[in-house]
Amino acid sequence: MKTFPACGEGGGDVAEVNGDAAPSSAFGPGIQNRQDHQAGGLGFAYLEVTTTVILSARPDSDTRSAQNVSVIGAGDVTLNRILPALKSLGYKRSGITISSVGDPETANARAAVGNDAQLRVASPDKVLATALCERAPAIIASPTFAHFEQLVALGAAGVPFAVEKPIASSRTERTELRAKGNQLMARGFALSYYSLEKALPLTYFLQPLPVYARFLAGSEPGLLRATVLQTLREELGPVHSVRIDLLEGASRSPVGYARLWTEVPGTLRPFIETAIHPLLLIRHVTGAGPVTWSGCALGRYAPRAAQVRAEHGQEIAPTWLEATGRHGTIDLQMRVAKHVPTTLAQRHAVITYANGSVTADFDTRRVNFEVNGQYRGWIAINTGRNTGRYQQNYAVLMSLFREFAVNGWGAVRFDDFERQLDALDHWDDLCDLVDQHQPPVTDYTTGSLAARLPNLIHLGTTADTLP
Repeated sequence: MKTFPACGEGGGDVAEVNGDAAPSSAFGPGIQNRQDHQAGGLGFAYLEVTTTVILSARPDSDTRSAQNVSVIGAGDVTLNRILPALKSLGYKRSGITISSVGDPETANARAAVGNDAQLRVASPDKVLATALCERAPAIIASPTFAHFEQLVALGAAGVPFAVEKPIASSRTERTELRAKGNQLMARGFALSYYSLEKALPLTYFLQPLPVYARFLAGSEPGLLRATVLQTLREELGPVHSVRIDLLEGASRSPVGYARLWTEVPGTLRPFIETAIHPLLLIRHVTGAGPVTWSGCALGRYAPRAAQVRAEHGQEIAPTWLEATGRHGTIDLQMRVAKHVPTTLAQRHAVITYANGSVTADFDTRRVNFEVNGQYRGWIAINTGRNTGRYQQNYAVLMSLFREFAVNGWGAVRFDDFERQLDALDHWDDLCDLVDQHQPPVTDYTTGSLAARLPNLIHLGTTADTLP
């Protein structure tokens, strides 16, 4: 087995490792709790993808010097979203190398990579050390409980980096980020697949930064101008309510081993991996300030729960969540679920104002405006721009990160760093109430869910069922 080169050795080339190498003894096959993971008993693969790209080779880029991108972690997000997006943007894959500890998903990763890259075995410290050594723009796509340590190391080294959502897993880490964010995140970009891509038209309506406009088209050219959007906002009046549904079927739900870390332990808290999206969009609409949660309904997909129980001896987190509350005078409702039947699957938001509504379709990445009963037009991701590159999922998000990595922040941040910290605080508040009141978790199948949804329970007293 070859060893990894130290900084400066071998011109930064990546050494190939025997694919039959045994897993490190530090990585067992079982799934333990998060505390065990944080203590070092991590049972999941850390993969690193190093993509060598020549920015000047991309037709939509200015001529620049050669750049590298390191991706720390290579589960579903890296293999199925980040890498295809980078490829669609013109990044060359001939220089890609993926590093992984040996685990049940190594063979799947090898198949996904095919002949386009080398696969190597590495420990987490080697993965991070490589990103630091290369000093190339880095994307943290590892399990959430590893994010904080990695972003601190990259930030301290001055390496431009992006970090997948959620940015951190505990209030203590978020307290540090709030206190030292100007230093730790000065070179950091907080990724959000919804607010910065699927819901980018809505984000632009709420915060019309020019960097967002370049990805958008409108029903009329003037609709993208900040002055026109400001007029629309004034005509709509104050916000009355926000409802967000993120209900996903089997094709967008966890299976097998790769995403199991997002499902355990069997409390509500791990569900933040999906719930962060509506929470962050709510924060965009309402602005800063506390959310008062009033109702909650929980469900768990019985077939998946039985499978994980049998194979790993653990209970999974709820897979259905409905939560209601208020932010000041604004009524809030979000429904987030996995494993729903096709008849229920939908991903959209409806924001009701005093004089109209704004409807966002996350699948078409389009927002429609209605004022006083009259349709006023739409704005959407321009999927035809740059020879259709933005049709690829994550392409807009990766383009925004590339803009930051090359040019820095400029006058304002255009990621979701501070808003994400607030959204995570709202989530912890909801989870604390659920821990306190212990609303029931209803087992469901796709058939039973189509017939009856879990009951919404008042969080003041679990004996009360809300209408």
